[in-house]
Amino acid sequence: MARTRYAPDRGLTSRMLVTMFLLGLVYVVFVTAFFVIAPRYGPVILLVAVALLLAQYFFSDRLALFGMRAREVSPEQAPELHGVIDRVCAMS
Repeated sequence: MARTRYAPDRGLTSRMLVTMFLLGLVYVVFVTAFFVIAPRYGPVILLVAVALLLAQYFFSDRLALFGMRAREVSPEQAPELHGVIDRVCAMS
């Protein structure tokens, strides 16, 4: 693995892991609650849960951009921004 000049941030890593675990736990709790409320629709609930999970996986980048009202810009539209990002990438 390549060495970096940035020190590892154990606090950030642990917060990210806790957040990921809690989001997964919320997902499992909702699916379990639906199974408890309507057990005879189990296969449908499971199918919907898997479909939502796949949709979140494949469309998460678009959801994040939409949530922040962000948009992608080309180097012609924002050359200063692309220059800053290129320098930051080169330095890291």
